[in-house]
Amino acid sequence: MTENYGNFTYIMDMYTNKNLSQKVEKYPLLVGISQRLYINLQVQSGDSDLNVFPDECKATPSIDYDAEPDHPIIEEA
Repeated sequence: MTENYGNFTYIMDMYTNKNLSQKVEKYPLLVGISQRLYINLQVQSGDSDLNVFPDECKATPSIDYDAEPDHPIIEEA
């Protein structure tokens, strides 16, 4: 196994429509129950073979990951 090191930039953008043309620019974003939110994740690096595979994602009322209540967006993908 070979270990590699480098710089990685992770980008997460939110959109209010399926074709990703209406980017969310103002936060916090209020999202109603059953309202859809579309998320685009990317990793930028010198390694073109890298991909992002989100395993878990949740919304919280603050930047604290453990804040309550939390609302799962992706669970065990």
